[in-house]
Amino acid sequence: MMLGRIFRLLAFLLVISRLILTDGLQIEDTECKEIPNGHYFCNETTGQKQCYENYFGVNCTTYCKVEDGSNFICNKITGEKECFADYYGVNCTTYCKVEDGSNFICNKITGEKECFADYYGVNCTTYCKVEDGSNFICNKITGEKECFADYYGVNCTTYCKVEDGSNFICNKITGEKECFADYYGVNCTTYCKVEDGSNFICNKITGEKECFADYYGVNCTTYCKVEDGSNFICNKITGEKECFADYYGVNCTTYCKVEDGSNFICNKITGEKECFADYYGVNCTTYCKVEDGSNFICNKITGEKECFADYYGVNCTTYCKVEDGSNFICNKITGEKECFADYYGVNCTTYCKVEDGSNFICNKITGEKECFADYYGMNCTTYCKVEDGSNFICNRITGEKECFVDYYGVNCTTYCKVEDGRNFICNKITGEKECFADYYGVNCTTYCKVEDGSNFICNKITGKKECFADYYGMNCTTYCKVEDGSNFICNKITGEKECFADYYGMNCTTYCKVEDGSNFICNKITGEKECFADYYGVNCTTYCKVEDGSNFICNKITGEKECFTDYYGMNCTTYCKVKDGSNFICNRITGEKECFVDYYGVNCTTYCKVEDGSNFICNKITGEKECFADYYGMNCTTYCKVEDGSNFICNKITGEKECFVDYYGVNCTTYCKVEDGSNFICNKITGEKECFADYYGMNCTTYCKVKDGSNFICNRITGEKECFVDYYGVNCTTYCKVEDGSNFICNKITGEKECFADYYGVNCTTYCKVKDGSNFICNRITGEKECFVDYYGVNCTTYCKVEDGSNFICNKITGEKECFADYYGMNCTTYCKVEDGSNFICNKITGEKECFVDYFGVNCTTYCKVKDGSNFICNKITGEKECFVDHYGMNCTTYCKVEDGSNFICNKITGEKECFVDYYGMNCTTYCKVEDGSNFICNKITGEKECFTDYYGINCTLNKRKPANNDEMSVADWLTKTTNGIVLIAVVSSVFLIIIIVAFIVRRRRRRQNILLDYKSFDNEDGYITDPAETPAAGSVRMQNPRQSKSYDNPVFSQFGSLSSNTFDQYPDKSTGDR
Repeated sequence: MMLGRIFRLLAFLLVISRLILTDGLQIEDTECKEIPNGHYFCNETTGQKQCYENYFGVNCTTYCKVEDGSNFICNKITGEKECFADYYGVNCTTYCKVEDGSNFICNKITGEKECFADYYGVNCTTYCKVEDGSNFICNKITGEKECFADYYGVNCTTYCKVEDGSNFICNKITGEKECFADYYGVNCTTYCKVEDGSNFICNKITGEKECFADYYGVNCTTYCKVEDGSNFICNKITGEKECFADYYGVNCTTYCKVEDGSNFICNKITGEKECFADYYGVNCTTYCKVEDGSNFICNKITGEKECFADYYGVNCTTYCKVEDGSNFICNKITGEKECFADYYGVNCTTYCKVEDGSNFICNKITGEKECFADYYGMNCTTYCKVEDGSNFICNRITGEKECFVDYYGVNCTTYCKVEDGRNFICNKITGEKECFADYYGVNCTTYCKVEDGSNFICNKITGKKECFADYYGMNCTTYCKVEDGSNFICNKITGEKECFADYYGMNCTTYCKVEDGSNFICNKITGEKECFADYYGVNCTTYCKVEDGSNFICNKITGEKECFTDYYGMNCTTYCKVKDGSNFICNRITGEKECFVDYYGVNCTTYCKVEDGSNFICNKITGEKECFADYYGMNCTTYCKVEDGSNFICNKITGEKECFVDYYGVNCTTYCKVEDGSNFICNKITGEKECFADYYGMNCTTYCKVKDGSNFICNRITGEKECFVDYYGVNCTTYCKVEDGSNFICNKITGEKECFADYYGVNCTTYCKVKDGSNFICNRITGEKECFVDYYGVNCTTYCKVEDGSNFICNKITGEKECFADYYGMNCTTYCKVEDGSNFICNKITGEKECFVDYFGVNCTTYCKVKDGSNFICNKITGEKECFVDHYGMNCTTYCKVEDGSNFICNKITGEKECFVDYYGMNCTTYCKVEDGSNFICNKITGEKECFTDYYGINCTLNKRKPANNDEMSVADWLTKTTNGIVLIAVVSSVFLIIIIVAFIVRRRRRRQNILLDYKSFDNEDGYITDPAETPAAGSVRMQNPRQSKSYDNPVFSQFGSLSSNTFDQYPDKSTGDR
């Protein structure tokens, strides 16, 4: 009975243990079935699951592996990790052990340290307690003291606040004042900046300026060095130069001594010579005095005469004024008129400019245009040159080409002559052949006529038939038109359609092209594609061939493969069949297995489901859990994120924070590194710096130790030195005390003396004030006057500036301009140098060129001398020849005078006679005008009428081929039919010519005798001029007798040019046009 109970109890315990070892209370089917990706295999003998190495549990799903350094062992049944003593957590990685003096207990599950009251931090080593008067609160995690606003330091005892105007920021840790760049001192109130050219360095503690050798003063701007030959010693405080006797000026370089005969006294400060009244210049040797009528004032510095407006010259006696429209400027020294570019003449009124392509040069004196060879016209723009073979002559005045008979065109190169049988006439201007109607071509030999129904026009030049659009052929009868999308072109000759490459058919609409790899040929007529064997489809691109073992047949039209049952894919090679218990269906196209929802893997056997709050997704292929970013662990429940500036990495398995080297604290935010020379050690838990003795501050860099004789005590927190009364500076070594009468206050930081306004110097005893109009600033250190750039003298009143191109240097003391060699004048702008062959000397004061006799102009290069019989005077400034009235030309030798009845004007430059319109000849007496119907042209030189072909006579009114009337024979016919007529005409003409010549000679001799008798009489009663001073110029006689008031200038007929009133009575009225 007892034994039976024992066996029943053992059986019950066996069932209970079986239930405990399974994942639930339901008894699992004892059948063992292998699954893909499973971590076990089925024992062939027992049928039980046998786990692979390092896998445990009923289904072998728990992974556990002990490696070197592991702090656990694996439970042989469940695979759970069993931690060693003092190790906790899922992976037994958390170490926690309570020892004597520990301020915590260990959490039994996680191993986290749970701190006692007022203890904080990873190891509960940080003690923090807020008491009355504390300036902080304790951080609930680290126990670090979090200071109130404007409090800093380990215990939040340092007060620091940045206000408007502060030159510092507060160190976020210690509260020490960190000065802005170039600010120094306890409160950062001392400004010191070393720039390019600075002569000092800044004391790193106080900011005081420590001058380089030979530099002095508050800003070390005063340079003073005594060298051999120096005339001074340096003041040890300010650096000022203290001059020897008779030496003056900033550098004691000015020597000044008054001797007998001097016109000056020495300035006690600068040593400048102060001239007596009316004396000027460096040595007071220039005398200048303004009197009544003077056109100048005296320069206060040099004594040079400064002319009034529009006056020039050494003594300001030359007047020159530029007004609106003037083409010149006045020479600033001499007052001479200097013409603008391209203007010439005495008053610069003649304009002439030679540009690129100009065919002339400008006369340097008058500005007249002098044409190059073969160029004519007012502006020399007409080119005309007669060469061998030319068919023209050049007009001497205009340069126009005058063509020979039967030649036409601009260059007379077109030959045109109408002969019998020609189908054209010649164009009178161009000489081109103008064809008769329906004739075309160069010689008008091509006949072309457009009639009703024609599909062409005649080419206006060649006469060829030009077909209408889309018509072709010899007679333009073939129609062919290419439109958008057409695949052909029309043959330009016949109009036949020529298909593009690869196009076929009557209208070229069928496209077919065989390329490399094509599986067809094109039908030559229709263009249809004819496929090769085993190729199908519109373009024969589908290949399909059934071979042994194929699981398909080929579609006869498309060539597509039609698979057998349960076969899928492009080539029907994929086999897929759904059985009972399968977790997938087969894709109808590819045959791939498509898993049910939440099943994954090759055979869809892995189960994975994402629920609300999950920190992972399921891998679409394997079904494994893929954690979201910054989540770790088996179920992705541990959060860890590394951001910019983080000092840790996350453990890839557990997600725990692993601090970088030299970083400490819960979040690894405390940096602490001990290097060579460090004055501290790092707390192993919090990373706080623990300073050595006599070192203070956040980084323990402030050293402070009170010795015998020190004028300070050390601040216990920052280590700053706190000075005794009246002591200042970094080391409290500067003593400063304000007493009655002092002109300064003591700087609260450095102890430097800060002078009152307008006081300077070491003891603030030098007074200096800048007023409106001052040209200086006061030296901030010494109070000396420092002149602005380009100002000189004791009071900086002399202005002198050397610019690019200046011809002088400024005297470093007085500022006077000292001219370079060969430069003169107040501003040294006048250049004058006498060289071999020069026709002048240089004025020693102004530098003006003083020309030799008969030489004129800016450079005295113009020679002009008036001799007996000259018709000009010389311009006093330029030397140009100024002609007398009615005289012209370079040498004023051309005489020209316009009187009543003249048909010309005189050229203002050359004096040549310029005829009115329709007048020609040397004296413009020949009248010739071409009107409508005229049969002639006027000769451009003489004005003679040049008749057209077949015309003759005085007015070219007679025609050789046309009789005068129907009843009479023409003169030409009469002359050709009788020799007697020719003889008669010759005899009559000869007699008439002899009579004219004899009469002319007799009349001329009588008139000359009468004029000579009148000239020699000199009778006042007859009205002739008897005073030789009033005698007119040669070539004319002026008569006062009213009865003989007419006078003519004509050297051809008389050496005096005077003719009687009836001289030209023999000539007919000009209005008639006849001679």
